[in-house]
Amino acid sequence: MLLWQSLTVRYNFGGDWTALFCTGDHFQVPPELRTHTYRFKNSTGYDGQFYRYIAHDPFFKKGYAGFIDDPRLRYRRILVPGLAHLLAFGQPPLIDAALVAIVLLSVFLGVFWSGRWMLLHERSPAWGLLFLLVPATLTSLDRMLVDSFLCALFVGFMVHVRRESWVKVYALCAAAVLTRETGVLMIAAVVVSLVLGKRWSRAALFATSVLPALAWGAYVWQRTPSSFAHEIVTWPALGILRRFLVLRDYPDPVFIHLARFLDVLALCGLLASFALALCWFWKERSEAVAVCVALFVALGLVLGGYHHMLHAYGYARPVSPVLAFVLLRAAASGAWWALVPPLLPSLSISIYFGPPFIGVVRGLF
Repeated sequence: MLLWQSLTVRYNFGGDWTALFCTGDHFQVPPELRTHTYRFKNSTGYDGQFYRYIAHDPFFKKGYAGFIDDPRLRYRRILVPGLAHLLAFGQPPLIDAALVAIVLLSVFLGVFWSGRWMLLHERSPAWGLLFLLVPATLTSLDRMLVDSFLCALFVGFMVHVRRESWVKVYALCAAAVLTRETGVLMIAAVVVSLVLGKRWSRAALFATSVLPALAWGAYVWQRTPSSFAHEIVTWPALGILRRFLVLRDYPDPVFIHLARFLDVLALCGLLASFALALCWFWKERSEAVAVCVALFVALGLVLGGYHHMLHAYGYARPVSPVLAFVLLRAAASGAWWALVPPLLPSLSISIYFGPPFIGVVRGLF
């Protein structure tokens, strides 16, 4: 993955690694970073640009929050940019590289824990490489997002719940909520499973794993304006079904028909993955991992706003834990046909790698 990033930076962006943060020219860039930022013309950019600003100013000392589209939302997701700041010892020249390193670390952890999970099911740990094909991994490597870290924590959660390593499960849950607010579903799943097992004291203890995120959220709340309304929630499955009726335009006319075809496949794959996950959940519905997967499926069904559903690059990221679970469960059980549905959203995302790949091939030859 580092090799791919090196090649695309070298041959598509003139060696400027800040291109990985996908900074658009529709937003202002902090003055200290302006001369060292690759900017995409006629573009709003993507979320990675804002996580970069947070990594440079995690404690609101430089006023970078004013350059972020929704600082209250973005700053709550502090773990990845915060770790980058710590890794760089707060030194601005090192922070960008540290943020890239943290995203790569999340991919390493995801593959490592996926391999461990396969070993627990007496399968080759090489199947852990399936983590590379999860939408959260692909998009995070492409645009420096936090989703791969959350997905890696979820796979670690799967491993340590099965091993009943509850101290590690607690730490993973606490870290997940600081990575992205949807990480709270991991805490909810553990608490629900413990309550169903009538282990009241342990359930109460695990509920406290949300406290670090609440404390950080209170800190952010005092220093940021109100979040703007995100119109991404709708009636269950309505957004997905409505998306089947939308034909998107693509900038490259050569790929437009292929892209639209892959759109349909991605939506079908998403629904089929949800169905598979719920089938497996029903067989193990009292276990924390199964409950967590069901909660992420419920999340995926209600996140159906128009802009959220435009492409798999967007809507597949929040539900990547479900897709990772289906991939690993299918490989562990030998249900090879079940590998297809969760790979279809990734196939749709792969079209975004087409132009950079062509640029790399041209550069090499």
